[in-house]
Amino acid sequence: MKLRTLFVFALAAVLPLARAENPVEVPPRPQAPNDESSYRRFTLDNGIKVILLSDPKLNKSAASLAVGVGSYSDPANRQGLAHFLEHMLFLGTEKYPDESDYRQYLEGNGGYSNAYTAGAITNYHFEVRHEALEGALDRFSQFFIAPLFSAKFTEREMNAVNSEFQFRLENDLWREYHLHGTYYRQGHPANHFNIGSRETLTGTTHEELLNFYKTHYSAGIMTLAVTGKAPLDQLERWAREYFSPIENRHLAPINLPADFLPPKPALRMIRMEPVKDLRQLTLEFALPGIRQYYASKPAELLSYIFGYEGEGSLLSQLKAEGLATGISGGADFDAKEFGSFMLTIKLTPAGLKDYARVLDLVFAAIRQARAAGYPSYIFKERQAMARLDEMFKDKGEGAERAVGLANQVQELPFEVAERGPYLWLQEDPAGYQLVLDHLRPDNMLISLIAKGQTTDKVEHYYGTHYSYSEDTGEAYTRLLNPPAVAGIQLPKANPFIPTKAGQLPMQPLQLVNEPGFSLYYAQDTEFLRPMVSEVYRFRLPRALGSLENAVRLSFYQACVNEVLNETAYTAGQAGLNFSLTSDLEGVKITLEGYNESMAALRDVVAANLVDFKLSPERFNAIKDRIVRGLTSFPRSDAYEVINQTRRATVREFYYRPEEALPVATGLTLAAIQDFARQLYGHGKIEALVYGN
Repeated sequence: MKLRTLFVFALAAVLPLARAENPVEVPPRPQAPNDESSYRRFTLDNGIKVILLSDPKLNKSAASLAVGVGSYSDPANRQGLAHFLEHMLFLGTEKYPDESDYRQYLEGNGGYSNAYTAGAITNYHFEVRHEALEGALDRFSQFFIAPLFSAKFTEREMNAVNSEFQFRLENDLWREYHLHGTYYRQGHPANHFNIGSRETLTGTTHEELLNFYKTHYSAGIMTLAVTGKAPLDQLERWAREYFSPIENRHLAPINLPADFLPPKPALRMIRMEPVKDLRQLTLEFALPGIRQYYASKPAELLSYIFGYEGEGSLLSQLKAEGLATGISGGADFDAKEFGSFMLTIKLTPAGLKDYARVLDLVFAAIRQARAAGYPSYIFKERQAMARLDEMFKDKGEGAERAVGLANQVQELPFEVAERGPYLWLQEDPAGYQLVLDHLRPDNMLISLIAKGQTTDKVEHYYGTHYSYSEDTGEAYTRLLNPPAVAGIQLPKANPFIPTKAGQLPMQPLQLVNEPGFSLYYAQDTEFLRPMVSEVYRFRLPRALGSLENAVRLSFYQACVNEVLNETAYTAGQAGLNFSLTSDLEGVKITLEGYNESMAALRDVVAANLVDFKLSPERFNAIKDRIVRGLTSFPRSDAYEVINQTRRATVREFYYRPEEALPVATGLTLAAIQDFARQLYGHGKIEALVYGN
């Protein structure tokens, strides 16, 4: 089951191609020197669009079949039926009637299968060792040719669906997602319970399942991706042989209404009591379908601007005023007709108390974006990074790669489907302005999530306590003309963007070994990319193994990451990744990305390891977040709780959240700064530098 990608600043679904009346030239696909991958696209006689990827370096073969129907097509009296059908489809076929045959075949050949149901798409996929791909394709295709929908397994699969629902009952993300849907327009397909449960599915007949299958499943709305190391000709023969028999019922395309959240001149607000100790504010803006703006990616540009965490960003201003500790969000287009632009802000206690000021700053950032005009330089930066990423970035493999390809064929023009995320082809101020114009108070639904909210309602399925209000007074009108905030600006030009991407000549392995420092160096001879990976581990002496130092290290890690957040975020947008983690084994720093700009990032990181500067207000926000996390840990998912128990059992130095909580409560900024100044006085640095 797939949750709509609501709360991440990355467009999980790529935006579609340029408007037909304004075509753009698509440059040829760049390939790195050692890239042996090749693609092929064709359409079967029954209408299935097929994309093949052949690459001799893949470790597993895989396939994914996406059907252009999902939970938005559930009957009103059978919410969750599309998801239930997804489960029932795997229960044997006329050719392979044993319902366990497919699973056993994959498991016996180092593979697995899965599926998920989203709003407008259902995706089925598997991966397997190369030698078993043909047998897996044969079995897989039969589910769409002659499924049995065996009635004897109906109860079992209904329980499986219900278990998925119960697993999410105390998940605050799912609770919030469903509450937002509750206040979409009544009668709109997005206003529904998408998972399903025994309550909604009990009584489903075999005829209902078959009717839904025949009404919505057809070769004409299917896309297939097959990946493996077999040659393209062989992959094509298998695709044609095993998937051509799928029936094309010539179904009309599903057209969903676009008005899921009609504009209303009021501040529409949900107050939600969470399970965990959360404090966050989520803003959802309704968007029209904008897949025709694929070549210019206006929503991605705005996601970058509002999610930016560098100097002058919305988040920096929120932090400077002590209102927030983090921001996430972005654009989501689960259907071609409509989408959402989301912002989720992690609040401090002051931010929760004065959430109106947080809203003021958000709309000040929107006002600033309108006033600044189209950011051509940001488009060019994103375009440059996309070209480098298309050539050198690891794109993954196995089922994940196949799923992405099958979905992109559903959502993008067929001729460039596999390249969609990397093609920034033309600047389009009009498309950018279209998206920006939808970021308005009357086009918004917000949710405020925190313990102690005043609630007067209980949501039916999840049992969430909440309240809903519509304010047409000052709370709404002040957002119509927000004041300018000097501290909020568009992102500055990124100094980390690489300007060249050549490989260095081969160099020998070098080794430095001194009492306090060991350095290992290896020149990349396999991947041949203009990238480098640097790993520095400072190993702590055993004498520092204590509960107090374990908690101090967690605070130290959080403080340094906070101080470096603006730099690390800016570098991340230029293909440079930084991480710092710490525990009683030591401090580990990892730097990865394009080697041309790495030295600049390394210098900034090194300068903040011992003498970092952090305001008391930001430290208090960090402390509050850590303490709330420790306090809320018993309400975590069961697997997280058991993992903590396992670590505490098998490790010599490991302390559980309830042990750490009293120590964390008493720590101060001065204590952590003093700890940082002493931390590297004893121990040893071990370093590995690998790459170009």
